[in-house]
Amino acid sequence: MIKPKGLLLHKIPGLELISDDDPAKRGRERHSRKYTYKLRDKWEDMEVTKAFYDEYPPEVGDLVVVLHTASGYQMLRPDVKPIIAITKQKRLVVDHIHEAWAGKSFWRTGQNCKAPRGQCWLVPAELYRDIPKDGSAQRSPDISAPSSPDISVGEMAAKYGGAKQFLEEVKVLMEDYGLTQEEAQDELRCELKSEAFIKSRGGKDWLDRTVTRKSIQNHNRHFLQNGKARKDLQMKRESEMISKGQARGYSRLKNRFGG
Repeated sequence: MIKPKGLLLHKIPGLELISDDDPAKRGRERHSRKYTYKLRDKWEDMEVTKAFYDEYPPEVGDLVVVLHTASGYQMLRPDVKPIIAITKQKRLVVDHIHEAWAGKSFWRTGQNCKAPRGQCWLVPAELYRDIPKDGSAQRSPDISAPSSPDISVGEMAAKYGGAKQFLEEVKVLMEDYGLTQEEAQDELRCELKSEAFIKSRGGKDWLDRTVTRKSIQNHNRHFLQNGKARKDLQMKRESEMISKGQARGYSRLKNRFGG
């Protein structure tokens, strides 16, 4: 049976290929607000993904779109990448920009194996039809959205009630989550930008729940609590799994993409 063709996603602005060689760029692109993306329903996507893969079994080299939401109100940049391996358990392995918060392996439903109840999933590229919109055209100039210019340290201190309170927040992130001072300040900056953006949209998430600074912090720090050591161990285990899967699927990937 002939598999249906999808859009040429890599040629669409906002969905271009993100290089794997620049970790810093991967992080910036993940949270970029240059484009806005349609908020999708994870559970509906999982139903159609399962039906699609039941009819057209996935192969190494097939393109997928890895999706991730933030706090249930914002769709982060979708990442269009090929399947790089398929494990003996039929898990699909994809090297994507959201892997710090969710693992690289997915079930054939599109559900993420590491965080099955989380906010990361994938759909086959053939099923993805959402065209990104120019984010700058969707926001008025006075809205402090996450893509607005960086907030200075002085401005952040004022928003946290003064230098003393701000330094206490920095200290908590450094001591409890193992961040450097610069990383802690970036985390607080991100939280404040998210807070301003949500307020500009009415202060509620897509489920009509009120979003506060505390709820934003709880969400973001949930992903920090495991610490770098646990994250490094998880990445090591995934790398070992990927190496085994790649050994079986490399020749098929080479034939499809060349090299």
